[in-house]
Amino acid sequence: MLGVESVTDAAIMAWHGASAEVLDLRDGATRRIAAEALVLATTNVSQTWLAEALAESGKEIHSIGDCVSPRLAVMAIYEGRELGMRL
Repeated sequence: MLGVESVTDAAIMAWHGASAEVLDLRDGATRRIAAEALVLATTNVSQTWLAEALAESGKEIHSIGDCVSPRLAVMAIYEGRELGMRL
């Protein structure tokens, strides 16, 4: 009803501001989809660059949540509580 289209097994080849050029990974076909916005659901990958840079400074740092490993929010809450109690 709201004009949302879910596209799976695809890659964005280009974003033109009002449309996206989409490659179907199953058959190699490309198509252009008119859109006001683009929301990507991608594979979770931990971003550790900040923790690594801070560790080089010699200061004590603690990493929790998705920067350790991609997972559910409940794990970050648990780790945050556990770390807070240790500090």
